[in-house]
Amino acid sequence: ISFALDLFQKFEDLGYDIVILGGNHDYRNNSDSEHTSLRILERHPNVEIIKEPKLYNFSDKKILIMPWVGNHKEEHNILKTWAGKVDYLFCHSDLR
Repeated sequence: ISFALDLFQKFEDLGYDIVILGGNHDYRNNSDSEHTSLRILERHPNVEIIKEPKLYNFSDKKILIMPWVGNHKEEHNILKTWAGKVDYLFCHSDLR
Protein backbone atom coordinates (compact mmCIF):
# COMPACT_ATOMS: atom_id res chain seq x y z
CA ILE A 1 0.00 0.00 0.00
CA SER A 2 2.80 2.45 0.86
CA PHE A 3 4.34 2.07 -2.59
CA ALA A 4 0.98 2.74 -4.30
CA LEU A 5 0.28 5.79 -2.12
CA ASP A 6 3.74 7.19 -2.85
CA LEU A 7 3.29 6.56 -6.56
CA PHE A 8 -0.05 8.36 -6.70
CA GLN A 9 1.44 11.25 -4.74
CA LYS A 10 4.17 11.51 -7.39
CA PHE A 11 1.53 11.52 -10.12
CA GLU A 12 -0.25 14.36 -8.31
CA ASP A 13 3.01 16.30 -7.84
CA LEU A 14 3.76 15.93 -11.57
CA GLY A 15 0.24 17.10 -12.49
CA TYR A 16 -0.85 13.84 -14.15
CA ASP A 17 -4.59 13.28 -14.36
CA ILE A 18 -5.53 9.69 -13.56
CA VAL A 19 -8.80 7.94 -14.44
CA ILE A 20 -9.42 4.61 -12.70
CA LEU A 21 -12.06 2.18 -13.86
CA GLY A 22 -13.52 0.33 -10.87
CA GLY A 23 -13.56 -3.44 -11.09
CA ASN A 24 -15.14 -6.35 -9.26
CA HIS A 25 -12.05 -7.02 -7.15
CA ASP A 26 -12.08 -3.41 -5.92
CA TYR A 27 -15.59 -3.67 -4.45
CA ARG A 28 -16.78 -5.25 -1.22
CA ASN A 29 -19.33 -7.17 -3.26
CA ASN A 30 -20.31 -7.24 -6.93
CA SER A 31 -22.76 -4.36 -6.82
CA ASP A 32 -21.45 -2.04 -4.09
CA SER A 33 -19.31 0.64 -5.75
CA GLU A 34 -19.46 2.89 -2.68
CA HIS A 35 -17.42 0.48 -0.55
CA THR A 36 -14.29 0.10 -2.61
CA SER A 37 -10.61 -0.28 -1.93
CA LEU A 38 -10.06 2.58 -4.39
CA ARG A 39 -11.47 5.15 -1.96
CA ILE A 40 -8.01 5.55 -0.47
CA LEU A 41 -7.05 7.37 -3.70
CA GLU A 42 -9.93 9.88 -3.54
CA ARG A 43 -7.78 12.25 -1.50
CA HIS A 44 -5.83 13.06 -4.67
CA PRO A 45 -7.56 15.81 -6.68
CA ASN A 46 -6.01 14.48 -9.91
CA VAL A 47 -7.58 11.01 -9.49
CA GLU A 48 -11.05 10.25 -10.81
CA ILE A 49 -12.55 6.90 -9.89
CA ILE A 50 -15.26 5.82 -12.33
CA LYS A 51 -18.14 4.20 -10.42
CA GLU A 52 -20.91 4.76 -12.98
CA PRO A 53 -20.79 4.73 -16.79
CA LYS A 54 -19.39 8.03 -18.01
CA LEU A 55 -18.95 9.64 -21.40
CA TYR A 56 -15.71 11.44 -22.25
CA ASN A 57 -14.98 13.57 -25.29
CA PHE A 58 -11.35 13.32 -26.29
CA SER A 59 -9.83 14.54 -29.59
CA ASP A 60 -13.26 14.67 -31.25
CA LYS A 61 -13.99 11.08 -30.18
CA LYS A 62 -16.70 9.93 -27.79
CA ILE A 63 -15.47 7.40 -25.26
CA LEU A 64 -17.77 5.49 -22.91
CA ILE A 65 -16.12 4.22 -19.75
CA MET A 66 -18.13 1.57 -17.93
CA PRO A 67 -16.89 0.16 -14.62
CA TRP A 68 -17.91 -3.20 -13.22
CA VAL A 69 -21.69 -3.26 -12.90
CA GLY A 70 -22.15 -6.80 -11.59
CA ASN A 71 -25.45 -7.37 -13.38
CA HIS A 72 -25.46 -8.67 -16.95
CA LYS A 73 -28.94 -7.37 -17.75
CA GLU A 74 -28.01 -3.88 -16.59
CA GLU A 75 -24.74 -4.02 -18.55
CA HIS A 76 -26.63 -5.05 -21.70
CA ASN A 77 -29.04 -2.15 -21.20
CA ILE A 78 -26.18 0.33 -20.80
CA LEU A 79 -24.48 -0.98 -23.92
CA LYS A 80 -27.75 -0.86 -25.91
CA THR A 81 -28.30 2.74 -24.82
CA TRP A 82 -24.88 3.78 -26.12
CA ALA A 83 -24.67 1.52 -29.19
CA GLY A 84 -23.76 3.57 -32.26
CA LYS A 85 -23.31 6.74 -30.18
CA VAL A 86 -19.70 6.31 -29.09
CA ASP A 87 -16.43 5.71 -30.88
CA TYR A 88 -14.77 3.67 -28.14
CA LEU A 89 -15.79 1.65 -25.12
CA PHE A 90 -13.55 0.86 -22.17
CA CYS A 91 -15.23 -1.44 -19.69
CA HIS A 92 -14.70 -3.96 -16.96
CA SER A 93 -17.13 -6.75 -17.71
CA ASP A 94 -17.44 -10.48 -18.19
CA LEU A 95 -20.19 -10.26 -20.81
CA ARG A 96 -20.03 -12.89 -23.52
